[in-house]
Amino acid sequence: MSTVRVPKKIATPIRVEAKVWFANERTWVAWLNLSILMGTLSIALFNAAKDDVALKFAYFYALVSVGTTVYAGLLYQRRITMIRRRYPGSFDALAGPVIISILLFIGILFNFLIRVRQLREKNLPIPGENLVSSLQTVLRFALPVSTS
Repeated sequence: MSTVRVPKKIATPIRVEAKVWFANERTWVAWLNLSILMGTLSIALFNAAKDDVALKFAYFYALVSVGTTVYAGLLYQRRITMIRRRYPGSFDALAGPVIISILLFIGILFNFLIRVRQLREKNLPIPGENLVSSLQTVLRFALPVSTS
């Protein structure tokens, strides 16, 4: 009876493909693009600010922009470390985008609420306040009513 010889396994280092490194850099550049866009908008708001409220929101958006830049750098470095250590798990970072989205939503919502409150204090008409009733009036005249 002959036995089958199993060849010895030779340990070779696992090679990380270049596309993994480039994907990490592409993600980092996308985050930087977002943070620069937010920074540009905050600078534009800062330069166009005519009151204290706009100035405070410009600072808020600038802080979110700087926070996004820091987050992007930390995420990039963490993923580089994971690639070098050949980490087999997930590289997803779900908390960052959610937190940034929530901060931007809160900033825009507060800006809207403060501006509406200012218009009401000055007894100025709020744009779109009677939009629903105006649309109902227009639709009533535009759509023929059937008399059956």
